[in-house]
Amino acid sequence: MKLSKINEIEINDIFNKLNAKEIVSHHEKVKKNFIFIALKGSNYDGREFFNEAINNGAILIIYDKKKCVWNKSKKIKSIGISNLKEKLGLILSLFYKNHKRKIKIIGVTGTNGKTSVTHFLAESLNALGKKVGLIGTIGSGIFPKLKPSSLTTPNPFTLQKKIRDFDKKKCEFLIMEVSSHAIAQKRIEGINFMALFFLNLSHDHLDYHKSIKNYKETKFSIFFQSKNLLIINTRCKYGLELYNSLANKNKISTNKINTDHYCKEYKCSFSRTSFYIENKDKTERTLISTKIIGEFNIENLVMVYAFLRKIEFEAYNIKKVFKSLTNAPGRMQVIKKKSRYFIVDYAHSPDALEKLLISVKSMTHENKQKLICVFGCGGNRDNSKRVLMGRVSIKYSDQIIVTNDNPRFEDPQIIANQILIANKKKIKVILDRTDAIRYAIKNSLPNDVIVVAGKGHEEYQEVGGKNLKFSDVKTINELSR
Repeated sequence: MKLSKINEIEINDIFNKLNAKEIVSHHEKVKKNFIFIALKGSNYDGREFFNEAINNGAILIIYDKKKCVWNKSKKIKSIGISNLKEKLGLILSLFYKNHKRKIKIIGVTGTNGKTSVTHFLAESLNALGKKVGLIGTIGSGIFPKLKPSSLTTPNPFTLQKKIRDFDKKKCEFLIMEVSSHAIAQKRIEGINFMALFFLNLSHDHLDYHKSIKNYKETKFSIFFQSKNLLIINTRCKYGLELYNSLANKNKISTNKINTDHYCKEYKCSFSRTSFYIENKDKTERTLISTKIIGEFNIENLVMVYAFLRKIEFEAYNIKKVFKSLTNAPGRMQVIKKKSRYFIVDYAHSPDALEKLLISVKSMTHENKQKLICVFGCGGNRDNSKRVLMGRVSIKYSDQIIVTNDNPRFEDPQIIANQILIANKKKIKVILDRTDAIRYAIKNSLPNDVIVVAGKGHEEYQEVGGKNLKFSDVKTINELSR
């Protein structure tokens, strides 16, 4: 996405001359020496409030010129731009001078694993002596001091301000999760990523994208636009497709034999994972031992390793850092209480739940431990994945308890019924999530494993328009006293 050459030069020149204090998109927020961006939204059309913005002190108005004619009698500079919303990120980047900043921005996209990989990257770079900013699902801030955030990828105003602020605070790196919604809605336009990660792609968000083809094309689009480093998991079939489609690009492939980096000979337990990472030339073989557990996390760590090697950190130092890595909150989080293993994880798609349960199943000592799965599905979201998650849970679990996730404005029983289509034999429905976890504990034996999936780090439940306090981790700790 580019502005026309004339517009970009004109806007940059005007911004430099005006020295405006701030740029806003609502007329009521305009103050003296502010720039007003008049966007047309579904509930608010800023173009109806030119006079109010001028009276409030606007020194420049940028507006969407579709079906809008500027009144030349207004004594104020204006710029009309077609499809303004799509170009907003670029304009804001020019205003905040982010296109000239030194901060190195790393974007991570994929259906599953974005939070884990951004966390591993941030923690690794931090341990290697770099100051790192982080933006994602579990919060944003200078790592490890994060403040909660409401969106995986913020809107362009928030995002471009954060880039400016992280650079001013001398962060060398900014690592951010990039959601498919953010790509489709052009929230990340104007960002020059020094590296992009493609983790995987599977069934999710089809309520928004309508088809897996649309979803895939949305994810792929940022890689075709990028001129910088691309790290792609080719163990995922879509990753392999993407890798093969990217001719003449600076790209790294991981997790497929004969590509840049891949895993060999792994061992997993509930406390530790060990594996070798080899490179395609077989000139490097590094033994990794880490507290991060789960087979799927090996893929994530190989990608992080490949990136760190590419930017010239020594294998020995990466190995040392990986030894002390910690999980992101609510991601494959192990709690041992009452001689039982509880696994709290954010998995809320069929692929994520399947990978989670396969990983846990492989660590249950040849099936001597019973695996109990407690999960639900969110309301007012893609309902086609519900039956798939039911089938996955039945395939890998000994006992399934279907419960509430975030029902939002849907009837929880209807959500449960759609999960139950898969098979009712091993499934018990207990809609109250606390009661569901309590039932799992009472119907388990020492050394059994209880997976509580879907909410991870969240400390609330969305029910009927209200956020009710609830935490899987706190509930497990309270019920296991």
